[in-house]
Amino acid sequence: MSLRSEPLLGDPGLQAFLYGPLVLAGRLGTEGLTAEMAQGGPGSAYESHTVQGKPVPAPEFAANPANLSSWIEPAPGQPLTFRTVGQKRNVTLVPLNQLFGERYGVYWRVRG
Repeated sequence: MSLRSEPLLGDPGLQAFLYGPLVLAGRLGTEGLTAEMAQGGPGSAYESHTVQGKPVPAPEFAANPANLSSWIEPAPGQPLTFRTVGQKRNVTLVPLNQLFGERYGVYWRVRG
């Protein structure tokens, strides 16, 4: 498997990162989230599966999206985990299905 990016249709500056068939999501933390916010409440199925609370700004990356290996590297000793390097705010990327109860991003603004 290999690391690759996929642009958002209509906006090539927004990129998602994938490792083989796995969509990678960037961890944005749990600061300010309570258990109630992470669990949702009674209501529709959609409402009960969303994290509530104020969004946090996602970092933008200053890098070449055509050369991912120069700024996204595997995290040592952590399978299927990657880390951006050399950015104002680095992000850990993991398969989307592994994230629960925390904020995350899937599409990222990449300015090359």
